[in-house]
Amino acid sequence: MINKKYLVLPIIIFLIPMGKAVPKADKTNTGLRAGVSLLKHSAPTNKNPKVVDKVFKQKELKALIIDHHKEYVFGQSGDFSGHFKPYAEQIKIGIETYFRKVNQRGGVHGKKLRLVSVDDYSNSQKTEENIRLLHRYHEVDRFLGVMGTRGVHAVLDLIEHKKIAMLFPWGSSPKLRNPALSHFIGGPGLIKPQIDELVRYAIQELRLKKIALYHDDSDFGKQNATYARQALARYNVSPVISASYNRHTMNLRNPIKRLKKADPKVILCLATSTPTARMISTFFEEGHYGTVFLGIDSTLFVPHMLTLKGAQFSYSSPIPDPLFSMNKFAQDYRDDLQVFFPDEQPNILSFSYYIHAALTVHHMKNATEPITNEKLLPMFESMQNLELGGLQFTFNKETRSAYEYGITILPQSPKAAKIIQQEVLDKTVERKATAEEQKRKIDVKEKPKKTSEPKPGLLAGVFGKRKDN
Repeated sequence: MINKKYLVLPIIIFLIPMGKAVPKADKTNTGLRAGVSLLKHSAPTNKNPKVVDKVFKQKELKALIIDHHKEYVFGQSGDFSGHFKPYAEQIKIGIETYFRKVNQRGGVHGKKLRLVSVDDYSNSQKTEENIRLLHRYHEVDRFLGVMGTRGVHAVLDLIEHKKIAMLFPWGSSPKLRNPALSHFIGGPGLIKPQIDELVRYAIQELRLKKIALYHDDSDFGKQNATYARQALARYNVSPVISASYNRHTMNLRNPIKRLKKADPKVILCLATSTPTARMISTFFEEGHYGTVFLGIDSTLFVPHMLTLKGAQFSYSSPIPDPLFSMNKFAQDYRDDLQVFFPDEQPNILSFSYYIHAALTVHHMKNATEPITNEKLLPMFESMQNLELGGLQFTFNKETRSAYEYGITILPQSPKAAKIIQQEVLDKTVERKATAEEQKRKIDVKEKPKKTSEPKPGLLAGVFGKRKDN
């Protein structure tokens, strides 16, 4: 339940493909330029790139050295230099955060965990090439956190013929949710449940029915818009407008004009963060302060990108709130992030991949050497109410999802996020102080009492001579 003080009246819905590249905006578009002035330059990125393990360019893979006798290697292909760079970095940071903790404690069966990340510039052909090169020349047969549905489709033959295991890619489709696809394991990030919850929240909790849809013109965006109409129809509601824009030009002028004319109370944003933030900024700059904006999980960076005070935005999440949840998984994630990536802020994307890495490692530890995909994957499939880190995991064979968590709506205006984050940090500091105090008391209690000077010839050789302070 969202604190009402963080909400303003009206709402809007955006729909954009999660796994497709979005070119840079047309700076000649006056409607877009107006919104950009209210934005930070980009979504938050890792402030200290040296802390993150190297991201390879494809041409550098020839020099890649892997020792399979000493390390378990997972491959990853993602857009580390384009529009989706913030997403790629957070996926990598989530995985590496957990891997580093495990490696610090000795690894798995004496071997270190390693993530080999390769830049694909959001080009599905490059994604395919990266995966095939890693598999063919470096014998990498497990991939974790690969970005882009089209790129995964391009290596579907390797997955179907059980040559590689594709674990938790960022992107999905009905083809990949095939029950017979044994070497594919998906996460909880399905779009339809999020749309259902956003629609329910807008109509039943906010009691607003004047709702608009905003999406790009790709097949993925159109499919999301179609499903959103169906979800609204279950409440006898029709969208006041469904506005789309060209994903190649990113020209937002006409869709924004149409949305303003329809004057919706809610806009559902099934989009990525940049076009969503530009939309909201343009609305606010032109005086439309009464609209409520809701987005799917891929709009998570919007609160960080908006600099305008008062801009209210909430988004759906298929995992617990990484900032506010006191679930053990969330607490461990925040603590580990602080240790290994102290400049990074908790967010649902890196948290979800922290969970995915933890779940994968859990099964690896329970598998006997040598760990093969034929041993590992059935362990995912056999999960029934598996308790791990305060969460329960049950594998869904129909959707190939490793787990399904209830959708929550996170109130993420910049002000709200700051307040929530401070509360969590205060509680974390308090929890650590309490733990240290308890440890100190135990140490004091167990500390042996001082004994008199041992007599020469008895224990002197054990304790040595006492030194006066």
